[in-house]
This record gives sequence, C-alpha cells and structure tokens, in this order.
Amino acid sequence: MRVAEVERLRSWECVRLVGVSRAVYEAMVVAVQEQSRAFGRPPKLPLADQVLLCLMYWREYRTLAAIGFNYGVSESTSWRTVQKVEGALMNSGRFTLPGKKALHSPALKRELVLLDATEVPVQRPKSKKNRRASTPARRNGTPSKLKS
Repeated sequence: MRVAEVERLRSWECVRLVGVSRAVYEAMVVAVQEQSRAFGRPPKLPLADQVLLCLMYWREYRTLAAIGFNYGVSESTSWRTVQKVEGALMNSGRFTLPGKKALHSPALKRELVLLDATEVPVQRPKSKKNRRASTPARRNGTPSKLKS
C-alpha cells in the first residue's frame, strides 16, 4: 500500500489498515521530516512511504523481505528504513509510551482483559524408529587402541 492509496481511504479504514489515524500518520511524517538529514544519495522511497513501510511492518509483522518486495526495495533497505523511522520518532519525543510508573498510577483507567488460554490437543506423528529393532553396541565390545 502506498501513500496515494492511504489518502483515498476513509478515516476508519485508515485506522484499520495502517493502525493509526490519518492525523497521527501525518504528524509522524512531519516528525521524521524534522529529524531527517539530507546527505548522500536520495532514497528510492519518499518520506511518506518510508513511514508507511514502518507502520506496515509494525501492524502486520510480515517479513521485511515481503514488505520490501511490495515497495520495490531490498530487505536490507527495508530494515534500514524501519530503523531510521523508529529512531526519528523516538527522538521527536511525541510518540513515546508511558513508563511503568505511569501505568501503575491510580488515575489510569483500568480495563479487564480476558485471555483464552485453553489447551488444544495436537496430533504428533509417531516415531518411525523402533527401539527394539536396533541393539545398542556395548562399550567394552568396541576395540580400543589403548588396550594391549
């Protein structure tokens, strides 16, 4: 998915596919733009596509090779792009999560989360080896060079 496709999405579709609202996405692009330095060879992807690539990696957690293939770049370029965008967003200070103390504060609204962790039986293939068919060799039956 490219930036032109994201711009055509409705707001709820953008949140559902990308993981953030369009306003947050645009704020991320601005934050990365402020942190980026222009030197060397220009990147193949525009800055907005780089942020979108990073969001797709976080949202879908596909392999970087598959994401790079969709954007027409290599796996290593995808990895460098994710690292660059993550660093720029962290350095901006606008996109950080609260720390442990903030999460334990009484002012934070608590929610109940239920997890279904029931065990499901799994069929395991039976071993093809028949332990009784093979006889293990005895240690004292093996000739040794040390014995004279």
